Amino acid sequence: METRLKSSEFDRIKYRCGFNSCLVVDCNGVGRERAGGLALMWNDESNISILSFSLNHICGSVADPNHNELWYLVACYGHPEEQHKKKTWDLIEHLVSQVGNKVICFGDFNDVVSAEDKSGGNPRTTSQLAIGRGVMSDCGLAEFGFEGYPFTWSNGREGEDNVQCRLDRAMGTEDFANRFSPIRVLHLPRYGSDHAAVLIHLEADPR
Repeated sequence: METRLKSSEFDRIKYRCGFNSCLVVDCNGVGRERAGGLALMWNDESNISILSFSLNHICGSVADPNHNELWYLVACYGHPEEQHKKKTWDLIEHLVSQVGNKVICFGDFNDVVSAEDKSGGNPRTTSQLAIGRGVMSDCGLAEFGFEGYPFTWSNGREGEDNVQCRLDRAMGTEDFANRFSPIRVLHLPRYGSDHAAVLIHLEADPR
């Protein structure tokens, strides 16, 4: 989810949320023209190392000393413009190909991968839907499913003008899913935003 914030504004948020480390990718613009922006917050015991970041992603590794292994996370903010949506999936494909087999990919993709992911407005074409599904298949990524209201974004309009989509999602490789099963993805109620927050719960004591 885009933060629409600058790094200088995140210290207060970081500490209020109980974290002591943070990577912030500044949003673009000022005032009401702000757009984009990403943040990843964690505590030192999480052993996170940032590998790369941009306006559209944060990629990191997580060291698990108890099992002597690494797993990887890719946090995504997809291009909102139609003509650039393929770039989002190209970026995900590139990032996943650069890391190990245990990968979770999550965030606001600003795109849907099935007709059921959208209600209202113009339907996505078969070729548009195939782009994301193709990358997921090529990278061995599968969604974890979800609980809660099916759509995570709304344009806030009424009646026939209302459009809702599931733009926010979580997916991972089979090795990641097997390692941290059961994985729960919860769509929380929307509050003060056109997006719903998504909570991802991994098994606390994975096999």
